[in-house]
Amino acid sequence: MQLDSLNLETFSPLEGTRFGLQSEGHGPVNLVLESAAALSAAGQSSRTPFSLLFRGPSGLELHQRIYRLSHETLGDVELFLVPMQPDDQGSLFEAVFT
Repeated sequence: MQLDSLNLETFSPLEGTRFGLQSEGHGPVNLVLESAAALSAAGQSSRTPFSLLFRGPSGLELHQRIYRLSHETLGDVELFLVPMQPDDQGSLFEAVFT
């Protein structure tokens, strides 16, 4: 799936569902899409800027980079994930679209 075709409406219905991630050193891992939220628009864009927040298992450490995620409805998509501060429920990762 092409990144420029993705928008907030693509991901909003997928909140609470699992995305599979295959990563060297971790094997297959499931991330849950915690939220898909609009961001304030700072400039001209063909789509509303938005962010995705994914939750992984506690202790999961992923470096900031592009990962291929698989979803049963959406298919495969490559997203740039940034690790966030973990909380007591697990590891957190964010993808931002502008």
